[in-house]
Order: sequence, then C-alpha cells, then structure tokens
Amino acid sequence: MAGVALYKIADDYSKAIDFDLDTEADAEALTVLLSEIQDRFENKAAAVVAYLRNIDAEGDAYKAEAARLVGEAQKRERRAKALRDYLTLEMRRCNLVECKAGLASLKFVKNPWRVELDPGVELPEDFLRRKPAPAPEPDKTKIAEALKAGTDIPGARLVQDERLKIV
Repeated sequence: MAGVALYKIADDYSKAIDFDLDTEADAEALTVLLSEIQDRFENKAAAVVAYLRNIDAEGDAYKAEAARLVGEAQKRERRAKALRDYLTLEMRRCNLVECKAGLASLKFVKNPWRVELDPGVELPEDFLRRKPAPAPEPDKTKIAEALKAGTDIPGARLVQDERLKIV
C-alpha cells in the first residue's frame, strides 16, 4: 500500500471544498480536481480493501491451523494416556511398584486424598455449599476435613488412588 495515505487524500478533498470560486473557470477546475481526488480515493480504498481481505484470510487460516493443532494435541494426549495406562497395567501384572526404564524411572505414588460420594447421598447442611444455582452441591473440602478428623459421614469416604509418575 505504497503511495499517498487515505487520510491525506481525504485532507486534499476537504481543502478543495474550501476553495473560493470566483469564476466559472474556477468552478470547472474544482470539478476536475474533485473528480481526480475521488479517483485517487477510490483507488486507494480498493487497495486498502484488498489488503484487508488478505488480513482476514490470514486470520481465517490461523484459526483453521489453531483448530487443527488443537486436534493434533488432543490426539497426542489420548495416545500418551493409552501408553501410561499400558505401562500401569503391565507393571501391575508383574507386581512391580517401581522400575528403571533406561533414563526414566517408573514408580507408583499416592495421589492426594479426594472425596467420593455415593450417588444421591443426602448430606447434612454443614457439608453443602450454596450456589445461586437451584440445588446445593457437596463441599468436598469440608467433607474431606471432617473425614480426616474422624467424623463419620454416611455415604462419604476418602479415596486415594495411585498414578504412574515418570521422572
């Protein structure tokens, strides 16, 4: 988009309109000048529109590529999970808690405690968190604290799973 900027062409138009018209020749000259300025404006506007369309097309291409990359990332995540599950299964079949695998070490480690609730369990009010939504939901942080402190809460228990950590 080399050449005169669109705003300068618009400035030329504004200045031309302010010309004093003393004779008919001045009026004819102004008409020719305004026509020339309008042509320059239209040509420049066409160049800006072409550039704008290129930018829009690039933006669409980037969005499409981003969506493709997200799909590729999700494929890799699913493949990595399948491989972790495979290692976990085979280590369990061999009754291995840890093993060396080249430069890596595989070891089962405890996950943090989490609360697991039976479906449809009715909890005391103290263990419910109120939201603007219609139904209250369990406050698992409070429930976990109470269970760790030895409080019996029917339908709730602490569960600690394992995961495979690859270092």
